[in-house]
Amino acid sequence: MWYGVSMLIKGECETRREEDLLWGERIVLIHESSEEEAISTATRIGKESECDYETAEGELIHWRFHSIESACQIDGNVMGNGVEVFSRFLRDSEAKSLLQPFPD
Repeated sequence: MWYGVSMLIKGECETRREEDLLWGERIVLIHESSEEEAISTATRIGKESECDYETAEGELIHWRFHSIESACQIDGNVMGNGVEVFSRFLRDSEAKSLLQPFPD
């Protein structure tokens, strides 16, 4: 079975306040026999993708796997253009947050 798995990653930085840290959401396509195995595989992928980098301003950012947000089973019989690989419901505040651009 195919799953779209949403994982959260966190950009940690010693020079920023906790409320100024960046978060990321990654949605990965996983092929496993159960939702539990898909979550386990996505967790491994998330941890393996952790990395550090230096910004143009000289800050060291540590991108760290935080958690699996959710997993959605995908109908593998209809894989192709336009197939929904992930969906979720949002509260009004969550949608407004997603629509808020990052400041330059």
